[in-house]
Amino acid sequence: MTVWTRLSERPVGQPVPWHPVLDHEPEQAFDDIARLAALLCDTPIALVSMLAENRVWFKARVGLELTDVPWEEAICPYAVDSPEPFVVPDALFDPRFAQLPTVAGPPHVRFYTGVPIAVPRGHNSGLICVLDYQPRRLDGRQIEGLKALARQAAALLERRADTEQIRLAGERWLSAEAARTTQELTIRDLEERFGLLFGASPIGLAVVSLDTGGASRLLQVNRALADFLGYAEDDLSGASLRSITHPFDRRRSQILVADLRAGGDQFDMEVRFLHRDGSPRWGALRASVLQDAAGGRARMLCQVVDVTSRHRYEELLGRAAHTDFLTGLPNRFAILEDLTGILEDPGATGGLLLIDLDGFKLVNNSWGHAAGDDALRMVASRFSDVVGRRGLLARIGGDEFAVLCHDLGQSAGIELAEAIIGSLTEPILTAGQEMFLSASIGLAWTSDGDDRPGVVLENADSAMGEAKRRGRARWELFDDHLRGNATLRARRASALRAAIQGHQLEMHYQPVVDLDSGRVVSAEALVRWNHPEEGVIWPADFISVAEENGSIVALGGWALRAACSEAVKWGKGGPSVSVNVSARQLADDGLYDVVAEALERSGLAPGRLILEVTETAVMEDADHAVRVLRRLKSLGVAIAVDDFGTGYSSLVYLKRLPVDKLKIDRSFIDCLPEDAEDAAIVSSVVSLAQAVGIQVIAEGVETEAQWEALLALGCDLGQGFLWGYPLPAGEATARFTAAGPLTGRAGFGLSPAPGFLSSAQD
Repeated sequence: MTVWTRLSERPVGQPVPWHPVLDHEPEQAFDDIARLAALLCDTPIALVSMLAENRVWFKARVGLELTDVPWEEAICPYAVDSPEPFVVPDALFDPRFAQLPTVAGPPHVRFYTGVPIAVPRGHNSGLICVLDYQPRRLDGRQIEGLKALARQAAALLERRADTEQIRLAGERWLSAEAARTTQELTIRDLEERFGLLFGASPIGLAVVSLDTGGASRLLQVNRALADFLGYAEDDLSGASLRSITHPFDRRRSQILVADLRAGGDQFDMEVRFLHRDGSPRWGALRASVLQDAAGGRARMLCQVVDVTSRHRYEELLGRAAHTDFLTGLPNRFAILEDLTGILEDPGATGGLLLIDLDGFKLVNNSWGHAAGDDALRMVASRFSDVVGRRGLLARIGGDEFAVLCHDLGQSAGIELAEAIIGSLTEPILTAGQEMFLSASIGLAWTSDGDDRPGVVLENADSAMGEAKRRGRARWELFDDHLRGNATLRARRASALRAAIQGHQLEMHYQPVVDLDSGRVVSAEALVRWNHPEEGVIWPADFISVAEENGSIVALGGWALRAACSEAVKWGKGGPSVSVNVSARQLADDGLYDVVAEALERSGLAPGRLILEVTETAVMEDADHAVRVLRRLKSLGVAIAVDDFGTGYSSLVYLKRLPVDKLKIDRSFIDCLPEDAEDAAIVSSVVSLAQAVGIQVIAEGVETEAQWEALLALGCDLGQGFLWGYPLPAGEATARFTAAGPLTGRAGFGLSPAPGFLSSAQD
């Protein structure tokens, strides 16, 4: 016989090797807690984890096939003694967890939050955990919701221990007393003594008949159960179990009682009982057979724990989990549930429109998050007016919206997408400012060949990404071409990590020249991937993949080390080297250490390293970018802003950023000198930048006429095919160290070789 002990008697910080749910069958109460945790936090995985002596066992789980993991392979041991929720934003870059099998391998966990389950006296027995495949954070509302679910789980565990104690004590007492019945006690004495045992219990208890010939009737009821149902104890004596069970649950309970009659030992279920006033009351019911000394099965003990408040909370949380707090629209879960319903109906089809606002981060960065929230509410209102009854409009996160339409044809879907884009033609007025917003939309259909909601959403996301790449403020349709691209990107994503370790990457270098003298002053380091099967893969075809799967940090670190080491070979008086830094690297706390290490290992003078960041990367979080770039600047390196003019910033930010160089995007250079507007833009940028001591580099210079025009406009430096295309490290080093003056004409005056891509694709 199992011995049950109260969880609260375990010492703090020590694993709990057993408790009333360890290795038991699934229970709805715990399954609901895991499901609600996943809904609340928008995570693919949620767990109710129980801590045993040598393993972590999952009492309930959503989105995970594993049932347990060894103690040393889990994050939970770090979280169990934490007084507050234990949060790991990105396990892959946390040295404590990066090598765990579940992080380094399937299911590739990146994000983890664990909230301890503490029984009343504060001892931890397990955790409510949520996990994701992507780095992320939770907001305060989600953290508080997880704490509430942990309290519910703790109360449920403690009650399980209490009720099991009562059941076992009662069963042993009845068995022992029945053996002495003929010598010492009558059956009536037994019943009186048993009544004393459970009469004072705070948990609802009843002895119920199991006679095979009639209905199950209440033979004895304690005060707690009578209060739970709103009756006096005498009123319930002789009542049938059916009469106090809600009609919706009678069939289930009858089936389980019949199983006890047929030889079962016990069952657990959460059931609705009928209060005297007719309202439903939720109870966690455990029914166990009480055997007499002769092995008879005439009675069962029913234990009822009031869980009505939890179910009411779950209902509220369930509604909240399907509603976006900011806009009042349905959220991601509501969309996915409806999408699942369409996919499960063989005769139904649906269209999904995924909408992303273009450059919305500028609103938050320029006018603050309050203004951004106002703008999102106004956008939601405009979209609602357009969509009407044609579909379910939802906000699925940040500045992303979605529309799910039943039985929508492609032409109608395209018409709706154009109407949504058109609804943003007029400016949005908030915080006293006129904001001009636009939207990119991806369309996908449930008939595109996959019956998984997540895949339909991914298809729409691929189409939306294509709309962004093709100029924004437009729609794109998911088709076979995009499906092929998605497959290719997935294959490259899995191969890219191996490429970084397997010496498949190499750096090429393109010169930057002084426009006045033609002298080479620096070279931009550009990465190439020499794929063993596909040949040379250009940065445009894998950098975005690296950013999506997080390998851009490792790739960027490799590029920094390689470029610094190569620049040392150019001699102390050689050109500087310019290395690109992605938005993901800029957000990574370890960037400063990576740059410092690359300089120290190579011996390159800090003044010869230029870090290039794109304008859009800076504007994703301008305040954070300012802090990071200023810290990097303290190393003595130079900072350049790349692709200036293509994003959403303004020259005002140049006053805050520690910028040494500004690279004007090639789109403003292409039409020089003929285009007067482009000339005026370049002239303005040059004048304002030079006024604050910033050098200006023109990208994509390909003709002598462009060179002359840029000189006339006062531009300092130039880069482009006019002076040379990117060369492998060995060839570039040979040119930089050759005898004679190192000028663009003398050293790199070559036309692009056939098949080489323009520098814009780097």
